[in-house]
Amino acid sequence: MDAKFLPFIKINVNGIITDYWDVTPSNDYQQDCSTGRQYFVCLYKQMQGDPTLYNSVVRAIVLRAQWTGVEIGFFQAAANELVA
Repeated sequence: MDAKFLPFIKINVNGIITDYWDVTPSNDYQQDCSTGRQYFVCLYKQMQGDPTLYNSVVRAIVLRAQWTGVEIGFFQAAANELVA
């Protein structure tokens, strides 16, 4: 799978990634946490071919300065993977 097909990555009409974290929270905290966990699972699979992708996604999250259930779920899943 190409990183461009990850559900949270935004690409322009030329197929160039313009945002590594293009998410819109639903304002349902539990659903957003679940979405964030799913996003990390997708990213983790993609990282097998491109481990630096994680850096780009985390940088985009930090620059967005938005902390919702999506981001919490994402980092929760990352932490779970680190201690597994």
